[in-house]
Amino acid sequence: MSLLGRIRENFDDEEQLNNWVIGGATMISAVLVKRIIEFGWRQAMREEPPKNPADRDVSIQQALAWTVIVGVTSSLVKLLIRRNITWDVRKS
Repeated sequence: MSLLGRIRENFDDEEQLNNWVIGGATMISAVLVKRIIEFGWRQAMREEPPKNPADRDVSIQQALAWTVIVGVTSSLVKLLIRRNITWDVRKS
């Protein structure tokens, strides 16, 4: 029996399984996405990314750029995870 099959036996329905798998994948991807975005910011801007965009020491342009980059990237990754995991669970 496949790993997914054994895991599926422990859940009452596929939606519950989907939510657990998506949640775990989203948490793992959040760490990776943050590191990748910070690395990209350092390479592009030649400075450290803002630790707190709401801080008055951070320019409004940097705060907006950081917020848009993090928000869009995180949302895209979450969407891709949700679509691919949902499709994989239904397929198997």
